[in-house]
Amino acid sequence: MATDLLLSEETKKRKAMTAIKDANPRVREQAVFDLVRSVSDVDDAIIAVANALHDKDIDVCRQAAASLFMFGAKARIVLPSLITALQHPDLTIRRAAAATLSLIGPEARAALPSLQQLEQDPDEMLRIWVHAALKAIGN
Repeated sequence: MATDLLLSEETKKRKAMTAIKDANPRVREQAVFDLVRSVSDVDDAIIAVANALHDKDIDVCRQAAASLFMFGAKARIVLPSLITALQHPDLTIRRAAAATLSLIGPEARAALPSLQQLEQDPDEMLRIWVHAALKAIGN
């Protein structure tokens, strides 16, 4: 939106933090995306995005999982949420969680048992990300 160009970063972040609780799942999904783009107070944005992994709408959960990957190693602050996401029923979310863990590296050591359980998963792409995460962690 053109009006968004006039908003300060802090105003955009506050707007997205409110929108992530909206009743409309499309608004929540967009809020997750907007939080990734916020440059101030990244930790708060990461935590809010990780909380969206538990949204009742699968598209919001998927956007959250993909967004955590975009935060890279900074997503280490929500390591327990990423470990839980490895067990999510949705394959896209499991892949994104494993991919994010591969960016965190040795600090994700707590994820080893969950990752090792996925080494023989039937999905090849998930196995690729699991192996990348295991290698990055140093297993």
